[in-house]
Amino acid sequence: MVCCQRGDVVLMTRFRVGIVRYRGVVRGKSTDTDDIYVGVEIFMTDSDAGNCNGSFLGQSYFKCDKNCGIFLREPDIKKIITAEELLMKLVKVNENLKEVQLQNSDYQVNANLYISKTSQWKEAMKALEEAHASLEEDLEALKHEMAIREVHYKPLLIERERKKKTLKQQMNDPYHMININDADNLREYLQKNGDPHILNAFNDVQKGNLPIWAVRNGNRSALRLLHEFEADLDQCDDAGWSP
Repeated sequence: MVCCQRGDVVLMTRFRVGIVRYRGVVRGKSTDTDDIYVGVEIFMTDSDAGNCNGSFLGQSYFKCDKNCGIFLREPDIKKIITAEELLMKLVKVNENLKEVQLQNSDYQVNANLYISKTSQWKEAMKALEEAHASLEEDLEALKHEMAIREVHYKPLLIERERKKKTLKQQMNDPYHMININDADNLREYLQKNGDPHILNAFNDVQKGNLPIWAVRNGNRSALRLLHEFEADLDQCDDAGWSP
């Protein structure tokens, strides 16, 4: 059985730790002078605290806060905690405290880094959103400009295609070749289409046949080419033109 003295630090049942403040008879609890009670002021507990403030039935045996005191028989005291044990516990607690502080310091560093990175990310996202908005505005302006240009240039493109088509047709038109005195292309055309019946036929109501058209344009080299391909030069049109 543990024998306590005033000032001892004791471990009680239900993991309660306290300091012995009184040892002796408690009126109303003790049955005789040998029935000793221990009055403990509780400082640490994982369960219920005490049930008094150091008094019992109006008699004060020691002083403590409400429900921080308790009266026990010595068999309910599990052990006396020595000064050395307290010191070792204090050292251990101090080591744990330092470790926790170190962890907290790391957590704080990480938290500050996270806050800094988060701030940078927010700024980057804001800049990205602003750039996206600016790009959208530029895109809309470009669409508007393209629409204006389409309205302006579409007729020009149509006219350009029409001219290209006309030019292509003219490049295969022997009347045009005679008109611009393009002897090389006229010769090539006559080599492919040099049938005298075709050459002498009145293929164009306004221009007549090729010999008549060569006469109207005063193109002697074209007349010589036509003569090479056996075109009939002894004819005239309604206007009296004759090769």
